[in-house]
Amino acid sequence: MVIRLLAIAISSIGTLFLLPLILKTLGEYNFGIWGMVSSITSYLLLLDFGIALACTRYLSLRSDDKSDWTGIVSNALALSFIMATIMIMTGTGIFIAMQSGMLAEQHHLISTIIIITLLEVAISIPLRMYMSILRAEVRYFDIGSFEVIRVSLRIGGITLALFLGAGLVDIVIIASLANLVFFILPLLNTIKRHKTVFFSKAAINKKMFADLLNFSKSTAVSQTAEFLKFRTDSILVAVLVGITASAHYTIIVFIVMMLTQVLMRFLSYWDTIIINSIGKKRHEQAIDNLFKSLKIGISISLLSFLNIIIFGETFISLWVGESYTFLHQPLVMLTLILISISFQMATTPYFNALGKEKTNAWIDFGEVTLKLALIIPMSMIFALNGFIYTSLFCATIFGIGVRLFYLSEYSNLSVKLIINRLITLLSTPIISIGILLSFYYILKSTGATPLQAQVCILLTQLIIVMKFIYKHIKLNKFAVKTA
Repeated sequence: MVIRLLAIAISSIGTLFLLPLILKTLGEYNFGIWGMVSSITSYLLLLDFGIALACTRYLSLRSDDKSDWTGIVSNALALSFIMATIMIMTGTGIFIAMQSGMLAEQHHLISTIIIITLLEVAISIPLRMYMSILRAEVRYFDIGSFEVIRVSLRIGGITLALFLGAGLVDIVIIASLANLVFFILPLLNTIKRHKTVFFSKAAINKKMFADLLNFSKSTAVSQTAEFLKFRTDSILVAVLVGITASAHYTIIVFIVMMLTQVLMRFLSYWDTIIINSIGKKRHEQAIDNLFKSLKIGISISLLSFLNIIIFGETFISLWVGESYTFLHQPLVMLTLILISISFQMATTPYFNALGKEKTNAWIDFGEVTLKLALIIPMSMIFALNGFIYTSLFCATIFGIGVRLFYLSEYSNLSVKLIINRLITLLSTPIISIGILLSFYYILKSTGATPLQAQVCILLTQLIIVMKFIYKHIKLNKFAVKTA
């Protein structure tokens, strides 16, 4: 956990420095384009058409017996090589279209970026199977170490390149190379530890190949839906509202994405644990782990919401300038989407482990379909805020409501019982957040300056964290002595 949070800290601090530099160097218009490019490329870091998730699922279900791993990885690699070939052929087609004049010159920049990202995806898809091995083995320290290397290379390389006068294409290439290093390291790690790459041509068979393909098709739908959620809305904002609005939205999304990265690092641990519990026929334990994941996720979401309310405007002012402080209110609203992401990340491994990946995929697809149906009228009425209202509405209906319905159906727990359990788990963090927020407004109403009130809240949170850490260290020492 510490090493993975270190990766987030490096990425966040680097981004705090990097984005104003890009905004100043490229200008607001080109910064809007960078926002679109960055949202796509950051998503492509996860995109594998569901193959890696399918591989992780089957490896985790067979975590106690690694004799089947060669067959699983070999078939996953065979499927990934097919997808990689399609990516390379697509990139080649775009390159030929550029060279032959079929694409107008004004589209060459974005076409070049698309070719770079397609090549990155083509190379990385097979390598992601080895990331699945690390996830199945719960080797999150190794994954965190690789993340530290990736973000250091990415942030440092782009910063240096900008100081040397690099353009948009140059920094996209640097980011892609850093991502590829991230995926090469698990391969080297696997070879070092297991003395094998878990690949055998003889192990490829129709049944396992078909099972992986069927599972990956559903997870690919979820990944496509994820692509069309708030992370890549800067593209739609540019089309429907304008490039300048896209630059504004990019600023908001980068802050929310930093919070999302923290949330994902905490919740990603539970994926393999929940799937392992199902694989060992421990369904009650899987449900308990699911609720633990939910409690952590929603607590982090509420804490993020609190701190964005208190520190968001000051943060924006210091980060990109006072002229952008008007973005504080939409930022506060978009932060609420973290709650639905918590529900999604907690329930997805449970549904997938039960073989209900199609249900999981169609929940995500339904959310995005409703969003796309509402986005044009909402953007016409509310402009930039229309995107945020639409995202929150659809995420609440599908990401929370529909997921709770299917969780009730598959776990044989009533919706009322699930909600009561959530209330019990979350009562303490909800009350704590409410008290801190009330304390902040009381300080302001009694004459304290915003800075004084912020310092008091920050110190209060630090004291609470220190007490929490001390309590758990004390409990662990007691457990060790008892043992």
